[in-house]
Amino acid sequence: MIRDRLRTAVTVFLLAVASAVEAQWTGFDPDTPPEPGQRGVVVLTSRPEGAATLIGGGSYTPGTTARISSSRTSAVWKFEGWLNESGDTISRSTAISLPVTAGVTRLAACYKEDTDTFHVALSANPAEAIYSMYGGGTYDNTERPYIHLSKRTGFRFQSWTRNGEVVSEQQSFYYDRRDGENDVTLVANFIFDPTTPAEPDTARLRHTVYIQCDPDVGGTVNYPDGTTMLEGDEITLTARPNKDFVFMGWLRDGVEVSSEKSYTLRMGRTNTYMTARFMYSPDTPEEPLMPVQHTYAVYAGTVTVNPGLSVYLPISLENTGDIDNLEFTLRMPRTFTVEKSKTQTTTRTQGFVTTTECHVAGDSTEVDVRITGDKPFAYNNGAVVNLYLTAADTTSLGTYGVNFVSATGYDGTSIRHPSTHGGTIIVERALPTDMLGDVNGDGRINIQDVAMLTGYINGRRYDSFIKKNADINGDGRINIADVALLVELVIIYNM
Repeated sequence: MIRDRLRTAVTVFLLAVASAVEAQWTGFDPDTPPEPGQRGVVVLTSRPEGAATLIGGGSYTPGTTARISSSRTSAVWKFEGWLNESGDTISRSTAISLPVTAGVTRLAACYKEDTDTFHVALSANPAEAIYSMYGGGTYDNTERPYIHLSKRTGFRFQSWTRNGEVVSEQQSFYYDRRDGENDVTLVANFIFDPTTPAEPDTARLRHTVYIQCDPDVGGTVNYPDGTTMLEGDEITLTARPNKDFVFMGWLRDGVEVSSEKSYTLRMGRTNTYMTARFMYSPDTPEEPLMPVQHTYAVYAGTVTVNPGLSVYLPISLENTGDIDNLEFTLRMPRTFTVEKSKTQTTTRTQGFVTTTECHVAGDSTEVDVRITGDKPFAYNNGAVVNLYLTAADTTSLGTYGVNFVSATGYDGTSIRHPSTHGGTIIVERALPTDMLGDVNGDGRINIQDVAMLTGYINGRRYDSFIKKNADINGDGRINIADVALLVELVIIYNM
């Protein structure tokens, strides 16, 4: 009897907490605003509805400042500005500080459809060969979607194809959009092979960090726009202002998070938007601007791989001046190898020639890479080459370093000496994503799943929501009955 009462009390408590968490996600919209003079209420909406995630709505003490922000829910939306009740545009920045007055202040975050996008659809042949596929959706034309899947036992993966053309022979890869391509369907092809063993784990979910400088000419960031990360991973973003600009701070999803040039970002369960803000502040404005002191930096990315499997390791270059040739040597533990025939150029080095050599040096593996062309690399920041890295079956779980032995760049016959920053290889067994009730795919069943399921039923949509795990009673529908059962599962798993 006591245990049943305790279970009922915990159920009510969890549902209340989940409702509170879900309410924070959806914003504040009071049905009965407070009387004038007592409180100030900020009500936020998006136009069109569902185009943005809004932060900062709620009840405030008059005379204080509300930090409000808007971040788009999809790459198809482009922010135009905040409108007040009179229809006036009060700001074109996604994040603003709003002085709060008594009464109700209503603001609308206005968006228009951005046609400069492309859509990726995913399918499998045969369809029953997979558990799940990730990476489909709408992207900016500058993005490189990360495509990956989890297959079923008894099927052997062959390739990803586009209109019959093989685009990758790896289960996980970065897709490079073709010029003029607006829609693409990628097909994962399998053959039935009963001798194929089960995969040890399925891939952890990945999300994208969209990085921009405001203004564009104000400076650079040490990671490229469109960096893909695993949930829970961390990177340190460093802003580097150009001459006559000063760094003002970092915005994360439109909210100011730091005034320091370096900010450590921990990846959550959705895509993240980071903005490095700069301000033009020349020492002597009346004098002509001096030439910018160019900077060059080459750096390796952070990747996660299972023992015995492979992954592409991105090598990126930041260069405010032209570079048309780059050569460098990497050193990593001997348990890792790089297959030279599968080295990939990127949109920055399309049409360039790459040569890759991998050899053993004592307890280490060394990789020599050379990228040559007859024109400067495109853009000034981002990946220039992807190295196909494999972890041996005997590789122990843990974190390993990728270090630069040397790096040299060229602009015609002029030599550049870029600074270097090593990368990281994380070897681990990924958490399973096929547990009934684990709707966010983090390998656990807890209050976060209750909150996400409640939000989904109320109309919200999430990149990481796993429908097959949400239909807990198996009736083909996702509704409040599944929430009740999920609460029971949370109690069972956590008591």
